Amino acid sequence: MHSTLMRWMRAAGILIMLLGLFGCTGVPVREEEQQPPYQEIQDCIEAGNPECALRKYRDYLKTFPDAAIDRLLIARLLVAAYRPEEAREELELLIAESGPTVETLLTLGHLERLAGEPDRERQALERALEIEEGNARVLAALGTLQVEAGEHDRARQSFDKALEADPREPTALRGLAVSCLEQQRYQEAVDYFDRAVDADPGNPLNYSDRARGRAALKDRQGAVQDLSTAIAMD
Repeated sequence: MHSTLMRWMRAAGILIMLLGLFGCTGVPVREEEQQPPYQEIQDCIEAGNPECALRKYRDYLKTFPDAAIDRLLIARLLVAAYRPEEAREELELLIAESGPTVETLLTLGHLERLAGEPDRERQALERALEIEEGNARVLAALGTLQVEAGEHDRARQSFDKALEADPREPTALRGLAVSCLEQQRYQEAVDYFDRAVDADPGNPLNYSDRARGRAALKDRQGAVQDLSTAIAMD
């Protein structure tokens, strides 16, 4: 149970990082309305306390009952708080109310990933691509799924398309690096990890995985430096 929870919490951190907790929420706030406590919510997330973040937002809704409810934000906070069934209910309700959107389906895909349902994750991502064919984050997420299924050629196509849309898409850069690493193309892997670190310097996994590539290339000093950085970060 502990390992499952830790897997969920690590993946939840990636969810916040990749999807953007507040940048793509679906409910506009009128100028005269009281803004949700976004900074307090973000502080709770960064402190590793998603329950606190969820409580902050729900307290806000109680204090301002006429405020528009952002179900996508609630769903993401429920994912981060390791409450998958409630998150699924919010997402299904959101889709029923407003129809599927890229952001909703990305979150649903991530939820299916955490639930260990790769087929359902793929379905959610493919539905998102039907809405926006060239969405970099959707393509990167699909590529990650394809790498895990051993579909390296298809994954590379997805990652390349993602980078065409956004050359600094961190998941695509990391995905290409990991794919090269698994295929023992170590120099290419390190090159992609260099770009991934530049695009996402706060992800310790990029450093720890680049260390594997550097070690395979006999760059022991670089590998030790990367591992030290990863340990210091996480």
